[in-house]
Amino acid sequence: MPYVSIDLETTGLDPDRDQIIEVAAVRFDTGGVIERYQSLVNPDRPLEYRIALLTGIDPAELEHAPHFSTIAREVEQFIALDPIVGQNPTFDTTFLARAGLQVFGPTYDTFEIAGLLLPQLPERSLGAIAEHLGIEFPTRHRAMADAEAARLVFLALRERLAASPTDLLAEANRIAAATEWPLRHLLREIAAERPRQPGDSERPGIVHGFVKAPAGAPDPLEPSTGPVPVPPKQAVELLRSPAAREALTGFEE
Repeated sequence: MPYVSIDLETTGLDPDRDQIIEVAAVRFDTGGVIERYQSLVNPDRPLEYRIALLTGIDPAELEHAPHFSTIAREVEQFIALDPIVGQNPTFDTTFLARAGLQVFGPTYDTFEIAGLLLPQLPERSLGAIAEHLGIEFPTRHRAMADAEAARLVFLALRERLAASPTDLLAEANRIAAATEWPLRHLLREIAAERPRQPGDSERPGIVHGFVKAPAGAPDPLEPSTGPVPVPPKQAVELLRSPAAREALTGFEE
């Protein structure tokens, strides 16, 4: 299954007022890169100094770059109906739609996938996820560099997802299939790669598609029937405890 990692650089964050200044896309699959596309775009306005400084794009280059309407057909053909991969790809697809190019394939957000597979990460920017996964990401805020980083991050996260227990994947696929969640397509794809085999649910450590608690673990908590009052003094002592200081980022007494 091919995917298209895409990234845009823009004059700002508002798709109703700002314009695209660079577009890059990478078509790839689990075997590697298939093809790349990249182009600067003339925004028909002066490039603000802060954007030029952030991206490293020379405003003079944009004066001779094509307008987006000139390359829109090329971008549309490159993306086709393949799934879009990116860090908050809704940002990019919204700008593309504002420029007259509708994307019809599902979108896979690396931020969202990392939230599922790496919930312990205190930050889930593309750079933070890449660093956690050991992926080099030296150049930032250029469309091709960001698209390439998103590709590598997605593949690493996909590999982790595919390594999940077969029953867990099957159950996640079953639940997601009844929703409009874009990741349901990815779950279906990965679940199809590892169909459930007879006896999977009886494997040690797996119960009904979920990881069994280790021996000696406490029983699951039962939900309370109603609110349970906590004395203010007890709450204050809890918040002042070493455990609270470790659990709460940026703790201040």
